[in-house]
Amino acid sequence: MPATEPWTEDRIRALGPFTTLLTAADIFGLSRAFAYRLAADDEFPVPVIKVGATWRVPVAAILAAAHLPTGADGPVAKS
Repeated sequence: MPATEPWTEDRIRALGPFTTLLTAADIFGLSRAFAYRLAADDEFPVPVIKVGATWRVPVAAILAAAHLPTGADGPVAKS
């Protein structure tokens, strides 16, 4: 099975304002089962929103967790 493309800043931004829990889990390198368990326990690496039976993850939160500019806060200072 070929590896998927790495998650770059541009690829994450292309997801739009929200993404699925499984896509966010892939970005963070988490398994499906572990991601759902973390979300249910309110311990996912970023805030998640439950809409009916589905989970949505704000892409801005993923960018912030990766220390990338979210668009609203300008560039991240390099140290």
